[in-house]
Amino acid sequence: MKFSQVATKSTPAATDYLMGVDAANADFRMTMANILLYMSQNFTIATKFRAYLNTALAAHTNFAIVKYDTVSYGSGYSTSTGEYTAPVAGYYHFDAVIGGPVNNGGTSNATLYKNGTLAVQGSALTSYIPGAQNPVYSNVSGDIFLAAGDKITVRWGTNIATSYNGTAVCFSGHLISL
Repeated sequence: MKFSQVATKSTPAATDYLMGVDAANADFRMTMANILLYMSQNFTIATKFRAYLNTALAAHTNFAIVKYDTVSYGSGYSTSTGEYTAPVAGYYHFDAVIGGPVNNGGTSNATLYKNGTLAVQGSALTSYIPGAQNPVYSNVSGDIFLAAGDKITVRWGTNIATSYNGTAVCFSGHLISL
């Protein structure tokens, strides 16, 4: 569908939105419904994703990138690099959870990095229950402005020998505002 095909030459209704400089020129008048129809048929923007760990990871003591290996929905997340790439500029919201079983003082610290630089420091949790194996999870959430092409990763600092896996150990994000 071409832009000119969604233009209307009818008398403007109260709900019409005028486009262009000359409001009297009906060729530039489009209803909001026509604008949305045009956009839905001509633009595809991947603005959400969710990935999780299907396979447990070894410890990431140096805040290495966590590569969530299974994508539940959406696009823009690479399981091979662990990076989400923003398709358009805007504010995005991200959530990530990582953790594992610990004995006697294990720590877990999740963080979000934007283009290789710390953007959001998540929770750092430690378990000190002696003689028992306990789950320790850390999470990180944040709203971050991204330019088109910017990359977000989750990094995990821990002394836990291995991570948990499953759909609860996940990384997700979505566009909240342009």
